[in-house]
Amino acid sequence: MSPGDAGILGAVSETTSEPTWSNKPFTEEELARIIDLIAAKHDLRRGDAERLVRGRDRATKRNPLLELQWVELTLKMCRAIRESRAQPAGIFEGVFWVRLYGCLTDLRVRFAPWADSHHGVPPSWPPYRFLAAASEVSVACHALRDCLSDDELVYVAFVRQVQSHVYQDGFEYSIERGNPTKNQRGAVRTKQTISPLGRHVDIDQAHEIVDRIHLAHGNDKREIARSFANKVHDPLVRLYTAMVELRDARNIR
Repeated sequence: MSPGDAGILGAVSETTSEPTWSNKPFTEEELARIIDLIAAKHDLRRGDAERLVRGRDRATKRNPLLELQWVELTLKMCRAIRESRAQPAGIFEGVFWVRLYGCLTDLRVRFAPWADSHHGVPPSWPPYRFLAAASEVSVACHALRDCLSDDELVYVAFVRQVQSHVYQDGFEYSIERGNPTKNQRGAVRTKQTISPLGRHVDIDQAHEIVDRIHLAHGNDKREIARSFANKVHDPLVRLYTAMVELRDARNIR
């Protein structure tokens, strides 16, 4: 489990107006059991597992509303694009690519360790609902990724960089420094890591994929966005539903 996974243990309790944060979603006895489970699953020293779990109180890591809002806005943009309601043209699509990429990467990686975390846990144990909800978020994130082909994942990674950076240096050749002390010469970097794929892709191949998708849709970027929105809509609905359940599970106390 990565340090960021501790954020999933955060909790929010709603009042009649604004949400207020609760840093006591579990009893000390339940926390001790969670710490033991994490230590055993990841072969950690118990002290390290406890530090990880108790670090959940950091505000930047325990805000479940930000996760939910990210998915909710992605879904709303997806629907607007599908229904040709995205105005002004270009702005919705640009933000949609960035948000979609975040679901395919950040959320998927963050929740991956929680897959099947509720298996073997008694349903009567209060944290079971939270563990089951976190597991479903992980499954939904993978379903979202799996609904797109490898080429489409490359395209999402490329267009996200276009929308996030002035220059697409990651998809251009660059010089990698050598190491004279190890008698290693410099080289030209010809591959780019595609995070949703989990592997490198040749830069030339990535450009060929992008060009091919553009041509297939008549170089109409709005039509490309609509095509992707149609594909990811149902998986996004599943992910949003899972995020709502996770939010509610955090509120069981």
